[in-house]
Amino acid sequence: MTDLVKRAMFRVTQGNVSNLDTLDLVQLPLSLIDENKGNFYGVEDIQDLKDSIALIGLQQPLVVLPAGGRYRLIAGHRRYKALSELGKETAPCVIQSGLTETEEQLALILTNSTTRELSYSEKMEQAKQLKELFVKRREEGAELPGRIRDIVADAMNESASNIARMEATDKHLIDDWKKELHENRLSASVAYDLSMQPVAVQQRLKEEYITGSLLSSKIVKTAGKIMAAYPFAPIACPMDNGLSPCTRYTERAKMVADGTCPGCCNECDRIEGCPALCGLCKTQTNRERERERKDREEQKAEEQYQKSAYRRAQLSLMKWAKDSRFDQLDALPYTVKFFRDVIEPRRNLWSPTMADLFEIADMMQISVSDLLGLAPELPPCTSEWHKYPTDKPNEGESVLC
Repeated sequence: MTDLVKRAMFRVTQGNVSNLDTLDLVQLPLSLIDENKGNFYGVEDIQDLKDSIALIGLQQPLVVLPAGGRYRLIAGHRRYKALSELGKETAPCVIQSGLTETEEQLALILTNSTTRELSYSEKMEQAKQLKELFVKRREEGAELPGRIRDIVADAMNESASNIARMEATDKHLIDDWKKELHENRLSASVAYDLSMQPVAVQQRLKEEYITGSLLSSKIVKTAGKIMAAYPFAPIACPMDNGLSPCTRYTERAKMVADGTCPGCCNECDRIEGCPALCGLCKTQTNRERERERKDREEQKAEEQYQKSAYRRAQLSLMKWAKDSRFDQLDALPYTVKFFRDVIEPRRNLWSPTMADLFEIADMMQISVSDLLGLAPELPPCTSEWHKYPTDKPNEGESVLC
């Protein structure tokens, strides 16, 4: 780490209060401490910190600067917020003085960079501000060895190449995608790939993708290569409400361009045999075909049913069930009661057992074939045989089978 960076660092950036026996700690009222307007680090999600302070107390003091009878925070914004929400009135503080404005901002950044886990968006802003501050220090006459980027990388414990990627991302990424990155819906690698694309490509991707979490480097790079040639083709799949990428983009776009494809698959009337059909369209097409197949089978079965002996038997049962002779019974057989309530027979209508049919035929003193309205189609028989199902019928006796 360079001498400048070391000088800007506070002695309070490492360890806890018990190890800082060389520092003078002062209990200051929280009401006299103001937050630093130069702080760009997030102070949300402090519940774990509050729980820790409530359990074992504050393990690191705040670092402040005197400011006109009050004090301005340099390090400890999350600790300050946690103490305030816990109802604490004072906090142990290390008072620093004699820092220039540039050194104050350097100190704020460097103390935060060593005491907490930073998001990529925070690192990117941190790199940007450190570069500006080190440039300012050089203009103020400070001797800075080496390139500014290397000094920033040294201060942040990052490689110079990573700092270069952060600079490129911050410089070229449009604001809408920066917001996605800040809210952790866009990965650092995809953000960098986006920043390498023209503004028009970034804007087009933002229009078609509702969240950065759906983007990948492959989607971004593919879009950048072919959007100029095929600006009319969708990048996100319109069949999936923009929740997934449009697959086979290149092949389909070329087909649109040469006139062999009218446009997006979900509106295409030439899906059959298309060499660039995507998985979603295939699935939808297969579902439609399966539905049509089932509809055809249903129609065919219904046509056969309308002409079947089964339907004639149902109609006959409905007629016999309404016979006035059943009106005298205290308890109707279930089959009679059921068919009295039927208005229109159907293929999947309940079918009575043979025992039920024989019982009703006996009660009506008719044959089962008469009961079912199938007398011309069935051989003459008597229903008496069913009383002796285990006996062999007499010689020459007709039976229903």
